[in-house]
Formats: sequence, structure tokens, C-alpha cells
Amino acid sequence: MSPQASPRIDESRLPTNCETRDYRPKRTYARSNLAQMLFGFELDRRLHAAGSTTLSVITHPGGALDSLTPSRPPVRLRTTGERLCGLPAGLLLQSKEAAAWPAVRAVVDPSVRGGQLLGPRVFGIRGLPTLEPIQGHLADTVLAARLWTATASLTGLDPSLNLR
Repeated sequence: MSPQASPRIDESRLPTNCETRDYRPKRTYARSNLAQMLFGFELDRRLHAAGSTTLSVITHPGGALDSLTPSRPPVRLRTTGERLCGLPAGLLLQSKEAAAWPAVRAVVDPSVRGGQLLGPRVFGIRGLPTLEPIQGHLADTVLAARLWTATASLTGLDPSLNLR
């Protein structure tokens, strides 16, 4: 799922936002991804405000399928059945190896700046990593700050205290 299409976080349930009454795995997974990205954007804003040279760059892997990942004996061996089952999905998805490319680019590309989002080029689900626009729910700085505060409250730790 593209991060731009993620469902909204239910702000009325912060700071707990627990999904115990109406738990739906896919929705919860999407909200968790959104929360992680919002936290990363807020971290970059706070690092910058503290005068730090550390960057927070947000990445997402797109769609990855184990059966599309190359064999790596003796750690991982793809079976013929896995290869055959993965063929149709290979039109839309990519290997886990390719899914790591956005994170690798975030680390090694000197042109990457804090607060940027990197993901696969083709519909956000496969392909070489590219910069993606920060829009929709991801651009909600008020929600990101509230999420930061809720995280500090729930954990009893305020990461802002150690930003340099």
C-alpha cells in the first residue's frame, strides 16, 4: 500500500490508539506504517530545530514477495514451486532484496536530505528508489507532533531531550 493512501490515525484515541475493540489487521498495519513515517518526519523537524546534523529520512519498500527473492544458499533456497507461484506476482511486486533499495539509497546517496521520503519508482510498489512527494496524511505536522507527544507519554521517555 502506498504511504500516500494510508488510512488516518484516529486522533481521538491518542495517546493509546489501541485497536482492541475493532481490530482489523490490514488497517492496523497501514496505520502503524503511517505512524512510523509521521514519527520520522517529526524527528527530522526536531533534529533540525535542535541544530543537529543528523538526518531522519523516511523510506518504504513497496511490495515485496519472498518467492521473488534470489536464493542465498545455505540461508535461503527458493523451491521450484515458490518460483512458479511468484511469477504472476512478479508483474507487480519485487524481491525483498529490491525492496531494500530505498533504505540503501537513503544511507549512501549524498543528495538525500532529511525529511525526504524514498520509495520504489513504479506506482510506489516496485522499481528503483525515487523521491516521493510528502502529501496527504504524511504532511500533517500537527498530527506528527501529537504522535510524538503520545509516544513520549506512553513510553515515559522523551527523545527530544537527547537531540543534538
